[in-house]
Amino acid sequence: MKPFKFENVPNFDDHIMKSIPSFAELNFLVKKLTHDFAQEGTMVVDVGCSTGRLLRSLDKRDGVWYYGIDKIMQPDQEKRITFFRDNALNLLPFLEPEKECSVIISMFTMQFMPFSVRKSFLQMVEDRLCDGGIFICAEKMHLLNPCVESVVQANLLEWKLQHFSKEEVLDKTIGLKSVMYCQTREDLVNDLNVRIGDTDPIWQWGQFGAFVSRKTSV
Repeated sequence: MKPFKFENVPNFDDHIMKSIPSFAELNFLVKKLTHDFAQEGTMVVDVGCSTGRLLRSLDKRDGVWYYGIDKIMQPDQEKRITFFRDNALNLLPFLEPEKECSVIISMFTMQFMPFSVRKSFLQMVEDRLCDGGIFICAEKMHLLNPCVESVVQANLLEWKLQHFSKEEVLDKTIGLKSVMYCQTREDLVNDLNVRIGDTDPIWQWGQFGAFVSRKTSV
């Protein structure tokens, strides 16, 4: 079985909506937080922006620059948004080096970074954030109790079968197992606390969770 490739998915945005329960509610919250924490004279960067859907849907603030980075997809350019097809690990440290970021977003992207590079990525995020800036991170996680996790996984599969065939669900599940690197919620939050700043949960459905870490000067 070959690894699952998102670039082969038709209508990617619709696919994600049908793959992650209550994704629309998470999207609404991320949009509002991004708008409220964006600071004049800074950048908003979406790492792993895929089609650019989130950035396009934002209410843009004056004096803020918006950037999307994705190593697979290349969205069409749009007024007030600049998209780059590149690896964030290569681009993020050098993107407009004279500017800081007030918001960096990683929506189900970091989970595809090997553990060997993840701490380096989080250090890049911390380096680019301005004081008071936030990192919004959504990930699929392992639960602490294996019994609960197995039941939650089964319920997620049952939910997906409302939108996909059994073959599609099985092929994706098998295809993702070699390219997804999930942590427990506790390990993820600890990494975010250590590398960036105080971290709060903002949303969760089963194994899917989202967190906000805020950088503050000591």
